[in-house]
Amino acid sequence: MGALLEARAVHTPRSAYQHLRALAATHGISRSRVDQVVDMVGLQDVAKKRAGGFSLGMGQRLGIASALLADPRSSCWTSL
Repeated sequence: MGALLEARAVHTPRSAYQHLRALAATHGISRSRVDQVVDMVGLQDVAKKRAGGFSLGMGQRLGIASALLADPRSSCWTSL
């Protein structure tokens, strides 16, 4: 399960996709999940753009995508 504390907590030179891939890689989350959350939050058109140039709304979408990366349905916690 994810949480969104600060929507603009991103390394600004990275693209949205690079940011999400880095988070996914450090948490053992697949690249296909990154693609899913990009689609979920509507970042398809800007995913390859530098996150530092995003509007407040797009930055918030990226933050929400970051929080959604961990899919609770596929987590080890669901078997408890």
